[in-house]
Amino acid sequence: MTVSFGSNRSTTTPCRFAVRRAAALLILSATLSCFLGCASYDTYKKTVGNDTSEIDTVTAEAENPIPDVYQAVYSSAPITSKSLRDGQEIQYRDVSVGEVLQIALEHSEVLRELGGTILRTPEAIRTRYTAGLQQTDPRFGTHAALSAFDAQFKGSAMFNRNDRIYNNSFFAGGINSYMQDLHEYRAELSKRAATGALLVFRNVSESDLNNAPGNLFPGAWNFYTEGEARQPLLQGSGLQFNRIAGPSGAPGLYNGILIARVNTDITQTDFEIAVRDYVSNVVNVYWDLYYSYRDLDARRRAMHTALESWRKVKAQVEAEGLSASKEAQAREQYYRFKQEVDDSLSGRLLQGTQTRNGSTGGTLRANSGVQVNERRLRLMIGLPITDGTLLRPSQEPDEAEVVYDWEILMQESLARRPELRRQQLKVKRREMELLAAQNFVIPQLDAIGRYRFRGFGDKLIDHNGPQGGGTPVSALGNLATFEHQEWMLGLEFSMPIGFRQGHAAVANAELALCHERAVHREQEREIIHDLSNALSDAVRAFESCQNSLNRYIASREVLLALEAEEKNGLPIDIDRILDTQRRVLESEIRYYQSRTEYAISQKNVQLERGALAGENDLWIIDGADSSAGGYQPITLPKQLPPAPEPAVDDAKPTPRSEGAKRIPDVDPAVEPVSIRERSAGPTPSEKLAIARSLMPQVHHDLAKGDVVAAREKAEQADGINFADTVFDERPDQLLTEIDRPENDTGDGKPRVRSLAKTTKSDETSARNLHTKNKMQPASGKEGVLPAQDLEYLPTEPADDAEFVVPQPPELDDSIAVPPEPVFDDDSPIPSKRNFGDALLVPSNSDDEDDETSDALGDK
Repeated sequence: MTVSFGSNRSTTTPCRFAVRRAAALLILSATLSCFLGCASYDTYKKTVGNDTSEIDTVTAEAENPIPDVYQAVYSSAPITSKSLRDGQEIQYRDVSVGEVLQIALEHSEVLRELGGTILRTPEAIRTRYTAGLQQTDPRFGTHAALSAFDAQFKGSAMFNRNDRIYNNSFFAGGINSYMQDLHEYRAELSKRAATGALLVFRNVSESDLNNAPGNLFPGAWNFYTEGEARQPLLQGSGLQFNRIAGPSGAPGLYNGILIARVNTDITQTDFEIAVRDYVSNVVNVYWDLYYSYRDLDARRRAMHTALESWRKVKAQVEAEGLSASKEAQAREQYYRFKQEVDDSLSGRLLQGTQTRNGSTGGTLRANSGVQVNERRLRLMIGLPITDGTLLRPSQEPDEAEVVYDWEILMQESLARRPELRRQQLKVKRREMELLAAQNFVIPQLDAIGRYRFRGFGDKLIDHNGPQGGGTPVSALGNLATFEHQEWMLGLEFSMPIGFRQGHAAVANAELALCHERAVHREQEREIIHDLSNALSDAVRAFESCQNSLNRYIASREVLLALEAEEKNGLPIDIDRILDTQRRVLESEIRYYQSRTEYAISQKNVQLERGALAGENDLWIIDGADSSAGGYQPITLPKQLPPAPEPAVDDAKPTPRSEGAKRIPDVDPAVEPVSIRERSAGPTPSEKLAIARSLMPQVHHDLAKGDVVAAREKAEQADGINFADTVFDERPDQLLTEIDRPENDTGDGKPRVRSLAKTTKSDETSARNLHTKNKMQPASGKEGVLPAQDLEYLPTEPADDAEFVVPQPPELDDSIAVPPEPVFDDDSPIPSKRNFGDALLVPSNSDDEDDETSDALGDK
């Protein structure tokens, strides 16, 4: 059917209509090709073609789950006490604290925690991807907040066919039957500005072909280009609000770029805390393993001592008719020690030392054995659980007393603790939310402006014919003449009566801010509390080391004296020997437990002051932001400047502070060094420590009967240029007592130890109360005054019962490291390199004790 639009154009109407539709389809196809050109055929199959093969595979796996098993989780059979009895060879791998930390960070995508947290609550575990997850969150991340200000393009193509009958021909342009082909093409580019303004640039093309008799052209094109701007003047206006709440913010819902960045920083701080706790737990397990080896070695040695006592008593029962109950007592003690050796070797599955089990950094739990702690260390640092070797600590705990400046510690902890930085970020977030909430208690008033250029013509593009005037042939050409321009300006106002929601949002933001500030204050108090505990625990642990060492030496001297009396034929009750053996074992174990506690307490002080990562040369690299093309380091707070250097005093070196030297990893073959860098020769503080430690060694050599060695050490102490008041007993008097004829039995051994101590005045005693004793053994002997007409003044014992707190100016800050007490080859204190070999327990080789040999086995 032919529809006539005019007398001279009726025959061309179908052709023109077909051409217009083909042109429209061509333009639409070209536009879609530009925007969808990157889409592949696979994308087409999944979207338009409804290909569900991939999701069907995933659904099938979800309905019948088969866990993926990674090759890295496989391990060889664990080393047990049974495998050791069967003759399995053990190879050791000596590791230091620095080495295990390096291995841990190289093999850790997951920040592991002890206690099975990853199985109970895996969503609480932090990984190396945590910061990136927050930053790339499509809802609350920084990129999501920035996307609200991205330019938006929108286009549409609408094709309409209208065929209507009008009762009144006036509304149809003079006819009752109205037919129309209407095509509309829109292209729009919009951009939200940081001030809240909405800027729009829009192109609209309309093709209208209808049968109205009053048309200038049967089919005409309308084309216009316009720009529109909407600027909020009150609510929603300004950089501050839009950066905090975002352009689509609502009361209680704030997701601007500043809020998103603060949330990302909070996540990164949480990650930093998780790294710190992970490092702390690795160090905790390392020292747990160190203590386990020492504990095993001490118990193994006590077991051998009990075995020898059992043999002697058994022989006396068989030869001299001694009571059988004595033999049973010795046998009971041997099997008790053997059971403890087995437990110390294998270990019991109890909670180990880990963060927040009494302190932030962890309190020592000396209740697991070698193999359990060794597997825990492997688990923490990412090594195979079993690979045929045993990890063995090669680093000894520090022996020097570290003296800290409280004011510096307190300032550093308040400035560097990540918990406080995290809470400070939360406070700042609440402050920004309050500023944004105050914007919702004002009305909304928007200024609107629009400007438009129009073009009209018979065709969209045609260069032949007039472009202006009353009958333009081309819509674009008519637009280029700028003959038809339109504009609009206006204001739009709205407001809720009473602003109930806005006032509620302000009140809620104020309460949230007060809450975060109160939490911040309490966190600071908690951190000062934890720092005080850590510092006090470090002092306690060091004093416990001294007391435990003195206790061990005293108990060892008792045991040696009893064995000497027994060897000389004096009757000694077996109960006393067995009790002394237990005391020696308990004191030795307590000594190494105290040393381990001291190492952990020093680590905890560094953790509480916020310097644990820095002390171990660890740095966190922020890899979440890939927009810069690389990894960006996290900006940590600047470290506080060190305290002013005091006047140099040889007797009082500066306390450890920010500028002090870090303790390097100790080579197992080298004695620990002082925290302060050593000079060419020993410092006066080190000379003092050496002099004090020599005197107990003299007493120990005398107890063994080695008069020559005792005299050499006494002469060495006497040759050190110090005032006599620094000694509990003067070296020259000790030399005199050693050389006294009544102390010589003729065979180079002393008959009695009637060695006098030097009396000290009250002033000297008061001064020595404030002298820091290094980890040294005390003689434990009260001594006998020489037969002279001297006023009797009692001396202080090694552990004074009166607790005197010295004033800060009187503290002796010496941090020199004295040598360990010297023992002979049979000394129960193991060397730094032999405690790992305690796993091999020799059996009884006597033929007459076959039953004992079978019971013990060859470990």
